[in-house]
Amino acid sequence: ISKAVETQLKAKVKKVTRLAGATAVGTAEAISAEAVRLAAASDAAPNTCIVSTANGFYDALSAAPVAYAKGYPVYMTEFGTNELSASTRAAIKAAGYDRAIIVGGPAAVSSTVEGQLAAAGLSSYVRLWGADAWHTSAAIADFAVDELEMSADKVGVADGNGYWDALTGAALCGRNGAALVLVPRDGTTSDGYEFSYDPYCIDAFVAKRASSIASGYVFGGPAAVPESTMAALESATA
Repeated sequence: ISKAVETQLKAKVKKVTRLAGATAVGTAEAISAEAVRLAAASDAAPNTCIVSTANGFYDALSAAPVAYAKGYPVYMTEFGTNELSASTRAAIKAAGYDRAIIVGGPAAVSSTVEGQLAAAGLSSYVRLWGADAWHTSAAIADFAVDELEMSADKVGVADGNGYWDALTGAALCGRNGAALVLVPRDGTTSDGYEFSYDPYCIDAFVAKRASSIASGYVFGGPAAVPESTMAALESATA
């Protein structure tokens, strides 16, 4: 985000704070440190943090409404190793969390991370994951509703082929205390990955909880979320 953007913002609002690190992992640390600082100032220090991989956006996005609604800071593992860096481990230890929610399987977040969290003083953790990003998305949504008193009502559904709509929609879901699920479509991503439509989150989360869903949100137009996906959602909640 260029210096010019910062200058433009300063001309419009009273205070602008840039939170950044040398890498995405460092930026996650900086944002989490600010979240901890603000929470401590209001005597509401979080006892739980979220750990996600930096090698992909899916799991962190699915967990983003939880982070917003519950005030859980998000930390990322290192590129390549999928382990926590020394700096991130120190930040987690300093924050004094009791528990961590790991989002993603061992291929996304190394099994070494459990031991790293224990060494940082955490007494427990839960790992939410499935066979792929869509199974993991549903697992996170289920946990949010079943264990964290969040809601299936006002659920958000976003395109799993990209992060843009889910990223901005996650804040609305978090504000509503609702879950977010990802549904991929047939197509090629900007990174060259081929995706196929997979209704898993519709079948495993939306349809299963249809009786408690009075309304919901689909983020993105027909190019992102095809009409066929809309039809599947309407059928699942009929």
